[in-house]
Amino acid sequence: MLGSSFSSNFSEKFGIRLILAALIVSVFLLYSPVIYFDFINYDDPAYVTQNTWVQAGLTPKGVAWAFGNLHGEQTYWHPITWLSHMLDCQLFGLNAGWHHLVNVLFHALNAGLLFLVLKRLTGAVWRSAIVAALFALHPLQVDTVAWITERKNLLTTLFGLLTLWAYASYVEKPSLKRYLPLLLWFALCLMCKPALAPLPCALLLLDYWPLKRWGGNSEFRIPNSAFDGFALRTPHSEFSDSAIRNPQSAFPEFRLLTSTATKLVLEKVPLLVLSLAISMVIIVGHRNLGSSIALPLTLRLENAVVSYASYLGKLFCPINLAVFYPYPDQIAITAVLFSILLLLLITGMVVWQFKQSPYLAVGWFWFLGLLVPAIGVVQAGMQAMADRFAYVPLIGVAIGIVWGGGGWITAHRWPLWGRLTLGIVPILACTALASRQLGYWKNSLTLWEHTFMVTRKNWVSHTNYGHALHHMGQLAAAKQQFLEASRILPEDYESLNNFGMISETMGELDSAVDYYRKSLQAQSNAKTQKRLSRVLFRLGRVPEAIESNRTALQMLPRDVTLHHVQAQLLGMTHDYGGALPHYRAALENNPTNPPVLSDLAWFLATCPQTDLRNGTEAVRLAEKAVTLTGFKQTVIVGTLAAAYAEAGQFSNAVATAEKAIALARTRGETTLAETNQLLLQTYRQNQAYHQNPE
Repeated sequence: MLGSSFSSNFSEKFGIRLILAALIVSVFLLYSPVIYFDFINYDDPAYVTQNTWVQAGLTPKGVAWAFGNLHGEQTYWHPITWLSHMLDCQLFGLNAGWHHLVNVLFHALNAGLLFLVLKRLTGAVWRSAIVAALFALHPLQVDTVAWITERKNLLTTLFGLLTLWAYASYVEKPSLKRYLPLLLWFALCLMCKPALAPLPCALLLLDYWPLKRWGGNSEFRIPNSAFDGFALRTPHSEFSDSAIRNPQSAFPEFRLLTSTATKLVLEKVPLLVLSLAISMVIIVGHRNLGSSIALPLTLRLENAVVSYASYLGKLFCPINLAVFYPYPDQIAITAVLFSILLLLLITGMVVWQFKQSPYLAVGWFWFLGLLVPAIGVVQAGMQAMADRFAYVPLIGVAIGIVWGGGGWITAHRWPLWGRLTLGIVPILACTALASRQLGYWKNSLTLWEHTFMVTRKNWVSHTNYGHALHHMGQLAAAKQQFLEASRILPEDYESLNNFGMISETMGELDSAVDYYRKSLQAQSNAKTQKRLSRVLFRLGRVPEAIESNRTALQMLPRDVTLHHVQAQLLGMTHDYGGALPHYRAALENNPTNPPVLSDLAWFLATCPQTDLRNGTEAVRLAEKAVTLTGFKQTVIVGTLAAAYAEAGQFSNAVATAEKAIALARTRGETTLAETNQLLLQTYRQNQAYHQNPE
């Protein structure tokens, strides 16, 4: 009998490990092509490719920025997500394939953890495995996995599932020791993305099924052991000597006979308070990041109802999926009524079957509840809905289908081959459709071309497709896409910005200035101010460029590029005292930026204003810059030579200048070779080079 029990336990453990391995391997097989995928031009720049904080890797200043800056300048507050992207850049630089593979790894972990959580909560191995497989391989999940920006969705889900695991542990043996990890995991979950703010309410659903904690009365108590170590600070006369020696005796155990429902709700209060607190931080931080076009509340409410029905449709028929679904001009009343009727019908059915099939109600209300933050009643962007929003809510529908279908199959005594077919065929179909959808995420061109093919009046897809074409130098084709976007949404300031960008690229600088200024009149933003400053500089209108760049700095006071450019512009107008603080601010915000290090070193070594020169510091900065670039950039090596000369190290200056000349000739940089040759003659005369202020 003991041998039989051992064999059974071994068989179950082996089966669980086999399922975990199958889930992880299937995820990596499906998503392996992402190693060859690029970053895309939608949000990836703000999160990684143009974010100097992230690209600097994990630094003390970067960590402080991640936690201290409420909205990350272009996104909302999610410090743990920032740390994840920073670590990627530290390990892999801007190699997109590795960033993608980290996303795949987190998705695989989520699938495996979901299986373990469901198995622990329900005890049902194969039903938990099927739900986890549908979660792992459903086409709706492609958005989250293939989009580097959506690391936040993967991370919040990972910590959300760990919250569920900690909750299962707490339910098995309630104690403060087991409740604290629950709070910790949930806090980390919210610091990745606020999407799972309703999770405490979802725990109440799990309390009903499968945990079966509802019903009857329960004793809610605070044991007197909670007062261990409490120091009595009241007059001696109020307590006996024994109470002073043993404070527990002064506090009788608190007991309250209450309904189980009340106890379960009280149990979630700390989680709800945490959710509310972090949500408020995010709302405050997100206040300045809303869309420039406010949508009517009526339209948002109608869209929310229709979106619930649309998500269901895409769960069962995942075709024509897109990264961005635009709001329609108006929503047909028939669509709204049909959606309301469908939602009421399903809700009525699951309530009717509540006692016989509680998993149907739990799965359905899980789906409805966890979609609330993203359903669009509170506007956060211009998307009508998004596939990525269904990443976790999908689990609820899958639970209802799998447990409901499993119960029906068992009741009708289906043969083994029939059960296998019904379980495997949907998973294979999902895998095939997901593989096809994944192919569209190869790069920005393929993604946006597919998007405007499967949606209507999608100005976002035309705009970003135009940007991708512009990046490839196909200016005429890009302009056509921008014109189409402008036709769909003429009031969008971004269209004017895009026309300015095309004009700038084509050398029509005066026209570019006009477009950028019209765009700024529609909506002031730092990106357009930066572009306007650049064009004004190209036109030789340096004072105007300085003012435009200064305005951008007021919006993004920690932007490294803006400080760097401002320092260069002020230097051109001989305002050296004004330039130096901007060089230092740029370096402070990114201490490992080689161009900033080099330019500040050059300034300190060659500035015409004597009191601003500092040869010793210039050498330190230039040496750091050449180390970071491996002595492979002629300009930086030449800067080091100038720094040595200012510090009086003329033999080092000569040797370094000779290296710069040799490097320039090897790289075919004729002008730089000639410039360094002239500087070399100065250093050989034991003189430092100083710029001519005239």
